[in-house]
Amino acid sequence: MMELIDRKNLQGEAISIDWDHILEVLGNDLPKIPAKPVVEQVNPPPYAQPRILFGKLMPKPEEKASKKKKEKKAASKKDDKPPKPIKWEDGPPQYVKNTYHFMREANQDLSENIFPLNIRGD
Repeated sequence: MMELIDRKNLQGEAISIDWDHILEVLGNDLPKIPAKPVVEQVNPPPYAQPRILFGKLMPKPEEKASKKKKEKKAASKKDDKPPKPIKWEDGPPQYVKNTYHFMREANQDLSENIFPLNIRGD
């Protein structure tokens, strides 16, 4: 029996893998692994370039802006009535248990352990 074990150990030691040869053979057949892509930042962290706004901004007409300010001032007088409060729609209906829920709770109570601290249940 010991001779068989010695022979198997010798066979295991005789096996050697020539990695260089494998890499040469597979290097011709397999495609090369591409390098990791490098991302160039247009505006790197010191932010040397100013930010660019895209598109054209429309000039605001001055007349409309001044009218809005006057309207706000006119609406905030003390003699005016306070605005009507907003009436919100009622929320969802109240949850009411029915027979199904009570029967399910009773079934769970019956299936629980009598001594939950001392006995492990299913």
